[in-house]
Amino acid sequence: MRAGRVLRAVSPRLSPRLSVAIVGSGPSGCYAAAAAARTFPAASVDVLEALPTPFGLVRYGVAPDHAHAKIVSNQFSELLGRRDVGPDGVDRAPVCWLGNVQIGKAIALGELQELYDVVILAAGAERERDLDHLVSPSGSAATVLSARKIVSWYNGHPVVAPCVPKNFLQRSAGRMVIIGNGNVALDVARILLSDVDRLAATDLAPEALEELRRSPIREVIVVGRRGPAQAKWTAKEFREVATKLPGVSCSAQPDETVLTAVDEEELRDPSMRSARRCYDILKSTVLASEGLVSAKTLNFRFLLTPRIIDERGISFQRSILSGPALHQRATVCDTSELEEIETDLISYSIGYSVDIDSVGARGLLELNPTTGGIQNIDGRVAGASRLYVTGWMKRGSSGIIGTNKWCAEETLRTIAMDVGAGSLGLSLSTESLSLNRRESRQELLALLRHRGVPVVDWGGWLNIDSVEKRAGATVNRPRIKLTTVDQLLEAALHSGGC
Repeated sequence: MRAGRVLRAVSPRLSPRLSVAIVGSGPSGCYAAAAAARTFPAASVDVLEALPTPFGLVRYGVAPDHAHAKIVSNQFSELLGRRDVGPDGVDRAPVCWLGNVQIGKAIALGELQELYDVVILAAGAERERDLDHLVSPSGSAATVLSARKIVSWYNGHPVVAPCVPKNFLQRSAGRMVIIGNGNVALDVARILLSDVDRLAATDLAPEALEELRRSPIREVIVVGRRGPAQAKWTAKEFREVATKLPGVSCSAQPDETVLTAVDEEELRDPSMRSARRCYDILKSTVLASEGLVSAKTLNFRFLLTPRIIDERGISFQRSILSGPALHQRATVCDTSELEEIETDLISYSIGYSVDIDSVGARGLLELNPTTGGIQNIDGRVAGASRLYVTGWMKRGSSGIIGTNKWCAEETLRTIAMDVGAGSLGLSLSTESLSLNRRESRQELLALLRHRGVPVVDWGGWLNIDSVEKRAGATVNRPRIKLTTVDQLLEAALHSGGC
């Protein structure tokens, strides 16, 4: 949390019985639920998830060999799994998770706003910038996939993974090019070059594991439009791929890693400490090990802008950086020759924006053209009443899992100020709200039942969790993920859901 910004709870005596719906149960949604429960002790908080499983990015975005980064799900489970069932059988837990509830499909965003006093959107940023405009009119023989789709594939995402062509790795002659200099690009490179037996000890999706066993990929080239000083990966991630991948040698072109005076000024800035460490790792390990030969290679290229994808692969032109420190932009040097890299497998991770359709809000919300998030002021959605955002939907695709904690707390401070100022039309009296915690939740569930939506409650998730772990135990793996919605619903609802 930012220094000097303390999230204070409203006094229980004055706390309204606020009903809060949070759309999304990844880190941003879970941190928002925790902050809402702390800020308004008498509130009812319902966390709605489009998939039958919780945790979002933690389950489907974090690399399977990064189990340490998934530990935060234990904290989220403690929050979402609390129960408070009364003699009448009604669960009055302050926070309730409801899965398989897709906003815009199962229920409209406007309907949700009618049912709840406050709605917080925390469903991430899933619309990707792509490379379609680079494909030659004559077409391309290469398979071109976003890094997000590949991450979803090896993590067993039940909606996105089926969009990845089967046996796409086997179609490759052995070289893959990834456009983008962030952690997602590094994750994809690391997974594709890692020893498969090591990955078999993780929760990597079973279909992906079998394809990786047959993978011919022996070389991955990671390409950035800007220089090493502007790369967005973190030091921990970069050190891992640069120094800790057995059987993989790393390389970079010395002339592409020379820092300019403006680069040096950037790296002296306190906000660039991680970038400085990454550059030091690049010099001390990658450049120092030039010439070493291994069975697999990971090559880092910089200052190259992709220009065309054709039947031979992908071609680049040299980039030129201009502008002041911390604001350098890459432009193409039109006089430079095209450099062609032959490949039949191309991936990219070059930015994301909020997919407004994912929350059924086309025409209702406006995107910030700079960040790709929804237009907002400290989490309050511009031009909307009682509607808020957090996470990537609020700030765009930046930060790590922990960043979502202070981001959610800032949004809850805004909500608390709006409640206190009376701008939501809600009183601080516990007797005056039109809906209380039981009515909002029960009305939502009644509406979903009427529409035939099979809602997965926390008990249903525990059923899924148990099925996956039992399957994993038979082959000495932490779990075998169920990878289709039908499989997940069958496991969840076998012994009853909501």
